[in-house]
Amino acid sequence: MSRISSMAYKRLQSSMSDESKPRSQSNSRLFDKLYLKGNSFNKAFEHTASYDEAISGYMRRQFAGNGERSIPLRYGTNPHQKADAELFVVEEQMPIKVLNGSPGYINILDALNGWQLVKELMDATGLPAAASFKHVSPAGAAVGLPLNDSEAQSCMVSDLPLDNRRPSLAAAYARARG
Repeated sequence: MSRISSMAYKRLQSSMSDESKPRSQSNSRLFDKLYLKGNSFNKAFEHTASYDEAISGYMRRQFAGNGERSIPLRYGTNPHQKADAELFVVEEQMPIKVLNGSPGYINILDALNGWQLVKELMDATGLPAAASFKHVSPAGAAVGLPLNDSEAQSCMVSDLPLDNRRPSLAAAYARARG
């Protein structure tokens, strides 16, 4: 066989599926042995998957209770994780309530971090406070000091009736988002 035709023969053999390739007797026995071993691997993985499913079902029933101990999440940590994501608590009731939409895991972390920061600001200053988080990083935080006209315009809230004499949560939110 010439060099070119042997290269073509190798290319042809590599493009063929395992079933259609010609095999020697010893190669055939090896293939059959590996094929049977592969079925054992499949059975082991199926057994493990069914065990995991049984455990997750038990845990879901254990923690879900009356629906007040879990929040269904839109996705896990990242949007490409579309699996069944759910947030569970050990207490009798969920300490937070979703008012609108279906949050993702990061949205819950943003809310919890925002709550902690607002609580600390309010405790330290005694003023209304607001915080804005994006992907678990603070994007803004402020206390509700009254806004003058130029500050209201720069925060794009000049058309809203804000009290410019007393501290307000609306002013804190405008400053935090501004």
